[in-house]
Amino acid sequence: AKRYGLRVDRQVDERKSIYKSTRAAARYFKDLYNIFGSWELALCAYNAGEYRVIRAIRKGNTRDYRTLVKKRLLPKETINYVPKVAAAKFLAAKSEFKVKKPRIAKTYENAKELVLNRSFSIKSFAKASGIQRSTLKKFNPDIRWDWVKVRRKPFTAYVPEGLHNKALAYSKTRMS
Repeated sequence: AKRYGLRVDRQVDERKSIYKSTRAAARYFKDLYNIFGSWELALCAYNAGEYRVIRAIRKGNTRDYRTLVKKRLLPKETINYVPKVAAAKFLAAKSEFKVKKPRIAKTYENAKELVLNRSFSIKSFAKASGIQRSTLKKFNPDIRWDWVKVRRKPFTAYVPEGLHNKALAYSKTRMS
């Protein structure tokens, strides 16, 4: 997580943020593809770890996913992981399969980013911007404590779209 720019400490655990962790995972997955040169091996490395796949490639003396599977050089869970992802991709691409969006997805559809340059209290930020504290916590599950200390880089918070202007005004008056 830290290698891909996610903050993990006592106050903030950005692995819990759907936005931040997804971006980091995409960068990691892209790097795995650049290392292994195939999406199948990248998926295996994402599941089992890059060094586990490197050891399997060395032991099997091949970079072919199917050969590694036939020789059973990858863990069983990893061997099953690639077809599961392929099946999910297939189902998502088919328009005849109607998949209901989870209710939680609707929550995040109307979120807007807000870059905060100074340390802040969740309680005072919520009060000043008119956002309920529980809503703020729902949009920012990565915040672990009431106080967020902004260190080297600014902290990106997510707020409901309708209250973005109020939150932006708070951040400019209190944090600039």
